Amino acid sequence: MLDKKRHTLTFDRIAEEKQQAVIDAAVKEFAANGFKAANINTIAEQAGISVGSMYSYFPSKEALFLTVIDRGGRILQKALKEVVEYPGDIFDKYEQMLRVSISYAKAYPFMNQIYLELSTEGLSHLAAELTMKVEKMTVTTYETLLAEAEASGVIKSSTHRQVLAFCLDNIAMMIQFSHASNYYKERMQLFLPDDKVLDEQEMIDALLQILRFGIDTRTP
Repeated sequence: MLDKKRHTLTFDRIAEEKQQAVIDAAVKEFAANGFKAANINTIAEQAGISVGSMYSYFPSKEALFLTVIDRGGRILQKALKEVVEYPGDIFDKYEQMLRVSISYAKAYPFMNQIYLELSTEGLSHLAAELTMKVEKMTVTTYETLLAEAEASGVIKSSTHRQVLAFCLDNIAMMIQFSHASNYYKERMQLFLPDDKVLDEQEMIDALLQILRFGIDTRTP
């Protein structure tokens, strides 16, 4: 799914360093202005290539945007693999998922901003493909983690795993988006006392405590 090429063979033939310059320029432009307002001329200029060269690499702005998403998807794919392989039970692995969400947001702020835009109605014409591309990997990860937890008796067999996975993923996603949007950051603050600001570790500890109380069969 992530291997589908949006670019031309011409792009494959240029140096890897030049390829990365194009992608980096595109990521910054899409993050700053969104898909619709992003300017191919600006991307080409920032990448140090001509507009003609840009169109010889990518047939359209949509193709370039989807290539950027592919690159982000590979990063996500690697991170999720590390979560699945992380030692411990579902709570240890979910803690790692939260940490991955935060570290991803900090390490790739422009990509995180683009990911936030994917959730808007403005990209509804790409929704089906982007959902399959970006979200299916996350869904599969949660299915694996929760199936393992049920098999080992950590969560009850009566637990609705799909609904639980949806809730867990939305928590992680909101934390990730809080690093790209002041709206999500300030929204969380509304639920806290005026003089209280949770740091990331306190947030993770509180979420895990609630999660353990709700689904851990070993909790008295």
